[in-house]
Amino acid sequence: MDRFFKKIEALSSLSMPQFSIEILDSDSYWSFENGDYKGYESVSALSDTKYFYLVYPYALFLVNKKGEHILTVAIQQTDYRELSLLTKERISDLNEGQKGHLSVPTILIFSSESEQNLGPYEGNMKDDVVFGLLAELAAEKLDFMSDPVKVTLS
Repeated sequence: MDRFFKKIEALSSLSMPQFSIEILDSDSYWSFENGDYKGYESVSALSDTKYFYLVYPYALFLVNKKGEHILTVAIQQTDYRELSLLTKERISDLNEGQKGHLSVPTILIFSSESEQNLGPYEGNMKDDVVFGLLAELAAEKLDFMSDPVKVTLS
């Protein structure tokens, strides 16, 4: 089945994790649709814009055979310390009484056309658990028929 997914252009979203071509040199990836698409894991990805108060503890970047970035599935949090410095508001006012300096983790999907908020992530924050979920969500979003497979090069 031939599918076309548009490349995500830089700054297509105001709050997206930063994709870097260097990630393609990783020694592991997620294989989608028999290798037609690959997903690359990133831990503590940087924000793609000046909104440095948005942090991405986990991001999965999907690329096509040409190496074009077509989708990102990520966990996003607000760093209330950074937001407080920017807005001059007290952290306790920003976080509405929550403990800690980070907001509740939220799952987001970024494509060339949209940014979709899937709501809070309440699961285990272990790499293998989170990336497994992000890969499943990517496959669902793109209507892939087969399950993603984790590939590790040795």
